[in-house]
Amino acid sequence: MQHIAVIARLRPGAAEEAARLLELGPPFDPRKHEVERHTVFLAPDTVVFVFEGGNVNSLLAALSGPDEQAVLGAWEP
Repeated sequence: MQHIAVIARLRPGAAEEAARLLELGPPFDPRKHEVERHTVFLAPDTVVFVFEGGNVNSLLAALSGPDEQAVLGAWEP
């Protein structure tokens, strides 16, 4: 099983908005990337996403490839 952690700094005061985005669920289909489980840790200035599955490297490719805007667009502000 593969494991990937994505750590992002939040701008000051953005934790509430991040919590709202987390309630919406992942902005991608976890099955498409063979993500079997994901966990999110939210702090006032940081969010940590942990993905586990058989081929989560495909998710990493999507996060850094041409589809990045579609996957992470809501998180950029």
